[in-house]
Amino acid sequence: MYSTEKKELLCHDQDTVFLKQMHVDYISERDKEILCDIGIPAKAEPLIRFYGEDEYGGYSLRERACKIKGGHDKKAEAAGGFADDLCVIGESDWGFIVIDKQGRIWTIIGFDDELKFYANSSLDDFLDCLYVYRKQVDSIRLKHGDAQKELVDIVSGNDIKQLEKEMLAVNSDVLNECSFWHEEISQYKQAKEEELIEYVKPRLKALGFKKKAKRWTKVTEHFTYIFFIEGSYLDKRLYFVRPGIVINGLTVNPHPFVHYGHLWIDIEVTTKAKILNEALEFFSEWTSIEYLKERAAAFAEWDKRNPREKRRAGLVDYKADPVPEALFYPFTHEALEQILEL
Repeated sequence: MYSTEKKELLCHDQDTVFLKQMHVDYISERDKEILCDIGIPAKAEPLIRFYGEDEYGGYSLRERACKIKGGHDKKAEAAGGFADDLCVIGESDWGFIVIDKQGRIWTIIGFDDELKFYANSSLDDFLDCLYVYRKQVDSIRLKHGDAQKELVDIVSGNDIKQLEKEMLAVNSDVLNECSFWHEEISQYKQAKEEELIEYVKPRLKALGFKKKAKRWTKVTEHFTYIFFIEGSYLDKRLYFVRPGIVINGLTVNPHPFVHYGHLWIDIEVTTKAKILNEALEFFSEWTSIEYLKERAAAFAEWDKRNPREKRRAGLVDYKADPVPEALFYPFTHEALEQILEL
């Protein structure tokens, strides 16, 4: 169970976050005691940050988004009732950290209920796992004698086994497939191409993607999602991960690389969990017609000030007038105009 003593180790030289009150009515008395009386660290490994009053910690997912926008947030309000049933307490590299009506802890990317990942059965267990993680990480760094190196560069297989053992002692379901802690620990296991393929297959299938060779697609009303793994012709050990989005309403090809999508990015090959998470974040960000038009409009205005002829002549001061959205850089004017008319 979380305690003041454990808080001291977690906080170390970090500030402590106290919430004055909870702004939802389904938080247990024990969780109120933790969040309002005992306090939680402002930051904690792995890459976790807890929200105080100034960042609207303790509000529902929907209400917090509206508070930040100073009124309404269309994405949050369109998410439906489930966004009212999740209380936001922080964030991680897997999205917002939330408490549901049953007191369970989840992480969620954006406002998509399908991109919600189980963490722990209670706030006590979640903070105990943070405590265990911190203790083990400190031990690993002490053993290897380098506090500055990235953990992925020094952690061994035995280190991971010990960390998993300590985690399971907190709660038996903490390392279930696709859970927050399972994915977090998986980051320390390097991803080969075939391993990544096996890893993403069931996860993308569960999200409605269909696989053909090493290309997964999912078709919705306005967008087609693409997750593409492409091998290198130069070195069989190398491969590229390119998630993309096709805008279904476009009737012209915006650029020559539409096999990857109208909008697409290269993801750095790191670990299985991190690669998939970055792709899902990309999909979540760019599958909003409103957001798409907003970014396209910003680029169109920049393009008027800095047409291709000016760019080719090297006459653009990119520091004074940076590109507002590089993904639209190869787009034709006709394609941009069609997006603005969607």
